[in-house]
Amino acid sequence: MDILEVILLIVGIVIFIGSFLLPAGRSDAGRIDTDAAKQEIHGLIEEEMKTVRAQVQDKVEETSEDVVEKAERSLERLTNEKIMAVNEYSDTVLQEIHKNHEEAMFLYDMLNNKHANIKDTVSKVDKAVKAAEDKVKVIDDTPTVKTEETEKVILADEPAKTEEAVSPEIGFMGETAEEGQNNNEKILEMHRQGKSTVAIARELGLGVGEVKLVIDLYKA
Repeated sequence: MDILEVILLIVGIVIFIGSFLLPAGRSDAGRIDTDAAKQEIHGLIEEEMKTVRAQVQDKVEETSEDVVEKAERSLERLTNEKIMAVNEYSDTVLQEIHKNHEEAMFLYDMLNNKHANIKDTVSKVDKAVKAAEDKVKVIDDTPTVKTEETEKVILADEPAKTEEAVSPEIGFMGETAEEGQNNNEKILEMHRQGKSTVAIARELGLGVGEVKLVIDLYKA
């Protein structure tokens, strides 16, 4: 009920009561006191006003409660929405953190694997270099070994050739005694210097057997 309707209702009641009091006042003017009627009307109006005030107060309180309740519901709904938004955002942040952590761990594992591969490669390279150095060393040592073996083979084969060539060489030395004497001196001199039989024969252009024979004769 609106305030305007309440006021109209009060005015109607006042007019209704007044319609009964005024005729009675005319007929019994001597017995009815006008002031008493006014006081009665005023009392009725006051009672109605109290009733209206109470109704208005109740309406205001009811309206206030509705407003407060609506405000509380709105605030609760807004709070829930904000909480849900914060939860969704926190979930998103946690997912990103987890994803970044997994990527970091993957990169760490990959770096460890690369480091292990590099160490393995360096180890293989070191082994290959060492093997190559060993092969080079073997190659460098091979000519000396082969030279010594060749010299032994030549020395082992020369006695037979020496026996076959003794007579021609002796004859040749007899024919060229002076040249043979010079060669003999050179052979002996080079032998004193510590040169090998093969080296002496190579420098003088003589056979190894001839050089060996001269040295053996000198020793005898």
